[in-house]
Amino acid sequence: YTQSHRELVHIQESMNSEVNEVLKRIQEHELERVNKIARSLKEFARTLSNTAPAYLECMQRIVFSIDKVDGSTDIECFVMEHEKLLEEPLIPTLELHSCSSRSNRKAKTEKSSDDFKNEDADDK
Repeated sequence: YTQSHRELVHIQESMNSEVNEVLKRIQEHELERVNKIARSLKEFARTLSNTAPAYLECMQRIVFSIDKVDGSTDIECFVMEHEKLLEEPLIPTLELHSCSSRSNRKAKTEKSSDDFKNEDADDK
């Protein structure tokens, strides 16, 4: 009786370690994608100085999402969401992200953001 019990415990332990290994691998892979997305956002923010407030907001949201993650599905949803965000043209997306009245008021006073608004108007 005790031998079969010991075997069961051993099987359970080896299953647990395998599951943990898989979870670890998933998280490492997802974090790699998250970092890639963070890097892309950083590059976009560097090229467009007027998106800096929106960029900071995005990064805070990313950090918050990663902190909240305690399972691979959360990471998966989060990463997919941000990959979708990056497939769209980034300027309108970042403007959507910074909907606070303060950053809108600030954008009106900066020449560079007016140039972008005019370009957007020409495109449509």
